Amino acid sequence: SFDSLDNVTPEVARELCKFSGSLFLHGLTDLHEDLAQVLALRVGNLSLSGLENLSPEYAKLLAPVKGSLGLSGLTDIDAEIADALARHEGTLYLSNLTEIDSETAQKLSSHSGELCLNGLRSISEDVARKLAAKQGHLELLGLTEVSAEVAKVLVTRKDSSAFSSSLEAIDLETATALAECKGLLDLGAITSLDLDTAKA
Repeated sequence: SFDSLDNVTPEVARELCKFSGSLFLHGLTDLHEDLAQVLALRVGNLSLSGLENLSPEYAKLLAPVKGSLGLSGLTDIDAEIADALARHEGTLYLSNLTEIDSETAQKLSSHSGELCLNGLRSISEDVARKLAAKQGHLELLGLTEVSAEVAKVLVTRKDSSAFSSSLEAIDLETATALAECKGLLDLGAITSLDLDTAKA
């Protein structure tokens, strides 16, 4: 971990990228082209969670990283950025996004590796439908609201999934839908449950 580094030259980055373990550069809050080009050559896990903004051009440069790519400092991305990041083949961490629109979800659904969107608190049925089509593992562990309609869509996923560890309440219709979940369903945050819902 090199979290205290807030200014890294391409030459230093080239040496850091030789590190065999996970490389955390959370102190970086900005990128420039030469640095992004060097980081793109990284073979191994790379986390740049200090970045709060990312241009489509830099997203394209970072996509080839051979390992997980952590960009959990990003609070918002558009479809163009999502399209670029979807080309990344490893685990993609976008855990600070609190909402995404249908077009962005559509682009992210083409990502073939593990996709972690644990900052999302709720999603529309249309977004759920786009994400449900994604191949590869999908994590939505930040959801605090899940409608029955969204639940019915999410449980149709064929690949592994992890849902809803932040959900505090659930009704009978939603519980019945989630009961069909084939992946990890974490309902540990629920504080009350009636008998009928529990039976679902």
